Amino acid sequence: MLYAVLETLSPADDSIVHSEELFLTPWEYEERKRELSDLQEIIILEDNIA
Repeated sequence: MLYAVLETLSPADDSIVHSEELFLTPWEYEERKRELSDLQEIIILEDNIA
């Protein structure tokens, strides 16, 4: 499992307008990464969580 944060940025100034903590399998992470908009980023904080 991966522990990650999904951040949505403001189009005006790149400040974070929404943040979501996620626990994902590597497959789910890859799927989410493909679906990101230009104003979103996903950051892995920790991997190999049991």
